[in-house]
Amino acid sequence: MAQGFALLPIIWCLGGTIGPFMGGVLVHPHEGFGSLFSGTFWVHYPYFPPCVVAAAFTALSLMLVFFLLEETLASKRRHNPRRDGYSLAETIDEQDPASNSEEDVQTPFRDLLVPSIMIPIANYAALAFLDIALPALMPLFYSTPLELGGLNFSPPAIGTWMAMVGIADGIFQVLCFEKMIDWLGPKRLFCIGVLSYIPIMTCFPLMSFLVGKTGGVGFWVYVTLAIHLVLILIWDCCHGCIFMFITASAPAKNTLGAINGLGQTTASTVRTIGPAIATSMFAFSKH
Repeated sequence: MAQGFALLPIIWCLGGTIGPFMGGVLVHPHEGFGSLFSGTFWVHYPYFPPCVVAAAFTALSLMLVFFLLEETLASKRRHNPRRDGYSLAETIDEQDPASNSEEDVQTPFRDLLVPSIMIPIANYAALAFLDIALPALMPLFYSTPLELGGLNFSPPAIGTWMAMVGIADGIFQVLCFEKMIDWLGPKRLFCIGVLSYIPIMTCFPLMSFLVGKTGGVGFWVYVTLAIHLVLILIWDCCHGCIFMFITASAPAKNTLGAINGLGQTTASTVRTIGPAIATSMFAFSKH
């Protein structure tokens, strides 16, 4: 299971690599690509190019999911005669006839609202709140002027650094997550990852202090940035761990959809307020 869940963060890390880099490079196109974006439109709407690319990518993803993603629920699956052979899900059902009868038994939703399920979901909600606050604060802190305690990085520099974080994170999760699960266990690794969030947040005022002490972004600021990166790698191990707990909490195979749906709904709800609270507190600290 650890090997499978180690692959999930790769997709997030891929987005965390491409997204910031794309935003940092494409923003203010009249400055970086003056010959292609020389009109006044690009001056007045400098964030239009990255927004259009992101929207187009979302539309493309929707089309791929709609036309190519195979349904996993047996009762909703439709046979496609144009495909050769059998799908993986169909093969599993044939090998395990009990799986079909298991899916026919519906578990009432209220029976899922038990501590063994709600505790992992509550932890996932807390994790989602903290996790969404961090990427909201990072570009804000990096772009803040030196006199206000930030690093005064340019948009391309911010995008490049956050892309490097995504690359390092993806490599770390693939190579180390399964081994760390075998060594520490999911619960201990999850606790260590959550505790790493404290020094992660401590790095922001520490870098601000160093900038004020030296008058600029010097050697020790870059050392703190490197430490910050390593701590983020440990923090992101929490995602694989919490998904293992949520999956293991399902009393039956046919409840996985409801449990994961409840978890995603809860996490999405707290993600709507996380950035607003984090950035508002950051702005308040500067007054």
